[in-house]
Amino acid sequence: MDGGLREQKKARTRERLVKIALSLFEERGFDEVTVEEIADAAMVSPRTFYRYFGTKEAVLYDGQDDQLALLHDVITSQPPEEPPLAAIRAGVLVLARQAAATAELSLRRARITGSTSSLGEYQRTALAPRWEDALTRAVAERLGVDPATDVRPLLLAGIGLTVMGAVHETFRRDGTADLEGVVLARFADLTDLVAEQSIAPHARQAATEPRAGAR
Repeated sequence: MDGGLREQKKARTRERLVKIALSLFEERGFDEVTVEEIADAAMVSPRTFYRYFGTKEAVLYDGQDDQLALLHDVITSQPPEEPPLAAIRAGVLVLARQAAATAELSLRRARITGSTSSLGEYQRTALAPRWEDALTRAVAERLGVDPATDVRPLLLAGIGLTVMGAVHETFRRDGTADLEGVVLARFADLTDLVAEQSIAPHARQAATEPRAGAR
């Protein structure tokens, strides 16, 4: 078989597994569906399933590698004069546009995740470390530092992940939300919060107290 045709067949099989898995998760709940049932519905063997996805969770989060690579490329390709946080914002905006372009699929995944408590452990132990590592490495590359000895990339990565988590939760609750607008709003909130915290406590109090004679 021609290499191109082989790759097309593999892509179709992967897409079919994802489509069937999502439908079964929605119908019966993530925890109630087995890999064997997904494979059977897709008319492939469980062994074939595991050639594409290492775990049942992985089929729900298909595309993570591409997203991480895209995030890295966007962050590291921003103009040198852009601050690291602005570069992270640019990367998150691209992911938001991608999610909006496939809104139905993105929302289905978000709602399955939000309705399945057992997926929280997978997110904490498998997904979050990968995203944190990707963001940290991208920021370290921009700064030209070693993340093993400079804590700034890790701190900035944590900020980026926090914003992404807030955006994801907004989207899960309201699938019609303007994701780009939400991303920009959350980063603006962050900027305002940092600016506020940089003011000495007595100065903040003075700024909020009414002036003498003010009406």
